[in-house]
Order: sequence, then C-alpha cells, then structure tokens
Amino acid sequence: DLVAVRLMEKNIDGQRFYTRLGGKLFDLDTGKEIDGSLIDEYSDDDIGVLFTKEVMKKVAFEAIVAPTMEDEMKRVSSK
Repeated sequence: DLVAVRLMEKNIDGQRFYTRLGGKLFDLDTGKEIDGSLIDEYSDDDIGVLFTKEVMKKVAFEAIVAPTMEDEMKRVSSK
C-alpha cells in the first residue's frame, strides 16, 4: 500500500521534510524517483512523495517537531 503527497512548485523545504520522514520523491510527469541530491534541479516541476504503509505507520507514532529558528540557522551556516 502506498500513500502519495503532491508538493507545490519550488517547495524545497517540503521536499526535504517528507524525505526525512522516509518518503521517496518522484517526478509526477515521468514517474521516476528523484535522488535527494537532485531536489533543487526538480524544484520547478511537479513533485510527488510516496510513503509505504510501513513508513506511514512509523511516522504516525513519532512525535514530529517543527524546526526551530536555531535549527534553520545551523542548516544555513553549514552551507
């Protein structure tokens, strides 16, 4: 069983968020999986995220904490 989510164009943060939860990114036009290192290249295209049933069960029972400003500053400073 699969669950799919469609992301808005250029929602790179959303793509990274769903990937960290265990989702697999794919191009909605071709159906091909998108490697995490290629996220920025696909940001103008239609992006989908697939979750398996097992991943969704795991995510449903985890406490998902929104990133803080401190997390964002660490991410930006690491670039």
